[in-house]
Amino acid sequence: MPRTPFRLKCDTIPYRKGFVEVVSQIHEGCVNLETFHIHVDTDLKGVAWLGELADSGVVGNCELELTFEEARQLAETLLAAIPASTELPSTVLCEECGSLYFSKASKLSSLCPECAHALYGDQNCPHQFSDGRCTVCYWDGSVSAFVRGQRGAAD
Repeated sequence: MPRTPFRLKCDTIPYRKGFVEVVSQIHEGCVNLETFHIHVDTDLKGVAWLGELADSGVVGNCELELTFEEARQLAETLLAAIPASTELPSTVLCEECGSLYFSKASKLSSLCPECAHALYGDQNCPHQFSDGRCTVCYWDGSVSAFVRGQRGAAD
């Protein structure tokens, strides 16, 4: 079942502006990555997503299905491209739900705070969401089928 998409507007360089959308599990075992190229003359001020643009604003798009390993490699490459002087918390991919999370937010090295709490009773993050992500731990709200089943059994 597809998750809520992560959407990003990119308009730092006027002639290279566009949108990126990432959704997990459109196709089983894959992460869908779609980019939209926006015409150079299209004004994106106040525009949060494509639905607010005239069709003529989009001049091209590309949609790729990445395996989970390819998605991890892409995420690692993107993070490695950020200069070391830029102070950003390091992120890792939760092996249970597939969400990125801040590595220091969880005691377990392979599980986000939400999954560590659901599976092992570890202290959970006091989530505060903005733009689809927790600003405290960076979890995106993803829940694996296993954890969803565990929660259902507990009810």
